[in-house]
Amino acid sequence: MLKTKIGVCVLAAGLLAGCGGGGGDAEAVATVPLSVANYETVALTVAASVVGSGNIISDAFEDTASADLARSTTAQVRALNSGRVADIARFSLNRVAVRQQGLERPAVVWTEIEPCTLSGHLSIRINDADNDGYESVGDSITVTANQCLVEAGEPAVNGSLGYRITDLRYDAQGYFLSGAFDMSFTDFTSAGLVLNGSASVSISRSEFVIGYKNLSASYAGQTLSQNYTLRENADGQITVSGLYTINGSTYTLSTPAAIRMGLIYPDMGTLRIEDGRGNRVDSFMFYSGFTADLYLAGDAVRDASQFYLWSEL
Repeated sequence: MLKTKIGVCVLAAGLLAGCGGGGGDAEAVATVPLSVANYETVALTVAASVVGSGNIISDAFEDTASADLARSTTAQVRALNSGRVADIARFSLNRVAVRQQGLERPAVVWTEIEPCTLSGHLSIRINDADNDGYESVGDSITVTANQCLVEAGEPAVNGSLGYRITDLRYDAQGYFLSGAFDMSFTDFTSAGLVLNGSASVSISRSEFVIGYKNLSASYAGQTLSQNYTLRENADGQITVSGLYTINGSTYTLSTPAAIRMGLIYPDMGTLRIEDGRGNRVDSFMFYSGFTADLYLAGDAVRDASQFYLWSEL
């Protein structure tokens, strides 16, 4: 039982990464170059994704033996309404934890219906691939929301969220060593946000790697697509590499200086956004907020700058 508890908890911690990471070695040539007119919007959009990821996964190296994940609460279900990938993912693994503690199984594959707090329901399809009653490689779960409403005044949640474990290893004493899984969204709609696409997550005691694979988000007339990788080590150092597309225009992300997470937000590091035409935005992280400094092609002179408080994200 301890092995299962630790495995589920650490996997859950990795999923808390929110809208982070993926692949992509190609460089971007943005159809809309960075300029004085758009650099602030681009910087805010990208920073919100990256900082939101690190903000949550920085806690992943702590409390790995917590036994609270399996407890079903209204707050967990409410996470579906948030529109945040991090909270939605956390909900998913909390639900899996409930069903991965040696309970009797009616079959290898089965579906359960769970009413939502106010109206609608969740259809939870579980595939315990080896029928052993514990999480293991090949196991998967799909949660489909059907007009699920958990909080008054919030929009209903619809669509599917799923994941499949691809690696899971323990030491001789049954303690977690490493794990990996694939996660997918299919027309998952919450609070006006529509998610489609997938992400891969790998976890060890020393590093988290989150890779977003064409994870698209539609919201308020904007379309975002993420294909970048976010890595965080046990010291809270975050690096980012890959591509981020905003309304069809793709930018390259990198971290010339690793981002370091403070208690809540980063307090050090540099996030760089480049458009493939020689223009870039450098965001320098401080404990109170971050700058967005625009450098247009042709010289090393800063052409525009803006400072944002973390509360503005």
